[in-house]
Amino acid sequence: MLNLHPSLTMTTAWNPLRAARLTPSKRRAIELSADELYEEERNPTVPLKHYYPMRLGEVLHERYQVAAKLGHGARSTVWLARDLNRWSWQSPHFVALKVAVSDYDDNSESAMQRELATLKHIKSANPQHEGYEIVRTLLDSFTLPGPSGGHLCMVLQPLRESIARLRHSFKQGRFPAVLLAILAEPLL
Repeated sequence: MLNLHPSLTMTTAWNPLRAARLTPSKRRAIELSADELYEEERNPTVPLKHYYPMRLGEVLHERYQVAAKLGHGARSTVWLARDLNRWSWQSPHFVALKVAVSDYDDNSESAMQRELATLKHIKSANPQHEGYEIVRTLLDSFTLPGPSGGHLCMVLQPLRESIARLRHSFKQGRFPAVLLAILAEPLL
């Protein structure tokens, strides 16, 4: 272990050998109207106060720096984050953070706990299994304290958009035969 000056610790904030935090962009963000509702704000089943109030650039769990929002769902939001637990000479590594709503109701909490249990089960499976490499596995999990309670956070590999959303990129929502064959190959 390194012996550092007592004022320095081995956290990502102070260790010069660790990856530097991202600096905020100089570009001005698109301004959104305060009078309109966006994304999870439109969810009629979960009050907005139960979503974690994420800020770009925020560092979670002393390791993951939030870079961009990837999406939202009925019980969570998903964020792209840079893993700061890297040496400065290593290339950046990004992860997806799935941040659950706080303890809104028993159904939401138990659904997220079941998802976490399923991901932990998959992670403990035989990595030599032929299908293991095409299934997303859990990298980490933790609870994030928020203003309305704890938020379960699951750290996963970032993936591409869903096939349902990708399909809308093509005329009449139909995949070209060549792309469909590539997508179906792992299923055969």
